[in-house]
Amino acid sequence: QSLLYFDYPQTHGPCDFDIRSNFVLNFIYDFPRPKLSSSLLSHVAGGWELSGLVSVNSGTPFTPVMAGDPLGEKSSTPQPFPDLLTGGACDNLLNLSTPSHYINLACFTPPVLPSGIAAGSLPFSCQPAAASVGIANTCMNLLGDVTRNSLRGPNLRDFDLAILKMPPDF
Repeated sequence: QSLLYFDYPQTHGPCDFDIRSNFVLNFIYDFPRPKLSSSLLSHVAGGWELSGLVSVNSGTPFTPVMAGDPLGEKSSTPQPFPDLLTGGACDNLLNLSTPSHYINLACFTPPVLPSGIAAGSLPFSCQPAAASVGIANTCMNLLGDVTRNSLRGPNLRDFDLAILKMPPDF
């Protein structure tokens, strides 16, 4: 990503591959070879192995951004950060139990002009958000207050299991 290097508070945050917790366990169990009278039956019933791998880690950080290039950066990776609402339902920005609605989108809005600043006093023309947003004084070509990698993805869990037949000992 090409971040706006001159805006330190906006671009300062955890690195993209910051995994806070990581647990890995692997195991191998050799089943004992049975002592049978038939060598063929001993060969078929013996030499089995069970192996597994358990991996659990915390999610990686990510940055919520708005679609498009409202800042006019003309970059392959524009950074249109939204504003973050606080209080009420926005105390928890993630819906951990609902993967299809993992982020609470109602807590993010297009950037809003700070109170006391009129749109006409800016050195550029303000692009208001669509009327359907329903928030006054939005200015799509301002940076919002969400910072880099301020949210974390879901925890990841993986379990692999294998049953193997080992070759006979000669």
